[in-house]
Amino acid sequence: MRTLRYLHATEAETPAGAWTLEFIGVEPGAAGRGAGGRLLGHLLATTPAPGGIFLTTADEANIRLYHRFGFTTLRRLTVSPLEVTAMWRPAAPEQTRCSR
Repeated sequence: MRTLRYLHATEAETPAGAWTLEFIGVEPGAAGRGAGGRLLGHLLATTPAPGGIFLTTADEANIRLYHRFGFTTLRRLTVSPLEVTAMWRPAAPEQTRCSR
């Protein structure tokens, strides 16, 4: 039920036309060794999302990683008991051109 509340509350923050990245993660033993960054980089390089990519995170530690990949903070909101950051990354110029 908590997950449904979270998804419902954050859905309204999604920019029009954006794809949503719901979940991404690595095995705990791989954390802190760049695996998450490589996974995210691959996803962003291979995902044709002309409206950009939207995500939310309740983990403050993730925000710096997402900023490094071009995401900007749209809004912070409370989805009790979580503090959630909604973020968006616009489409790369070549993705925008390919969608026409």
